[in-house]
Amino acid sequence: MRLSEIQSVVSEIYQHTTEGTFVWENYTNILGEDENATGIKICQVFAKLNKKHIRNARVQNALGNFLKAKAINPTAPFGGKDYPMIGKGPLGGIKHAGLTNDVSVMYEIKNNTIYLFAIGSHDDLGFGKPNNIKKQKQLVKKIDHCKKSEGI
Repeated sequence: MRLSEIQSVVSEIYQHTTEGTFVWENYTNILGEDENATGIKICQVFAKLNKKHIRNARVQNALGNFLKAKAINPTAPFGGKDYPMIGKGPLGGIKHAGLTNDVSVMYEIKNNTIYLFAIGSHDDLGFGKPNNIKKQKQLVKKIDHCKKSEGI
């Protein structure tokens, strides 16, 4: 994916999220020119969890910046809040990156593809104060289902 395509991808993600019109949407290598290009995939969980946040222009801008940074170097951290969830709780090990002070994106990178699982506030994702283990377990179950359907 070329960096110039990121904004149109964010616009498509916004449209598909608000419409709820996809299961796995693949935005990988739109023009088919570079087989080593970083791809982006999102799943149905992403659409259901993110409607209220993806409408926020600040979140859209931050998501675009996140995708640009990962397209340039998928292993480099995005800002100071890009790391696997810490702890032994249900979300332990799942990567997340802060988009705003309270909104994070949960993702995984495999085989040069960025899989976006959720965007939400700390409370939405179950790691606010106090932690909501029930929400975390529900989210992990949905993420695992997405992973299984995609074979990752």
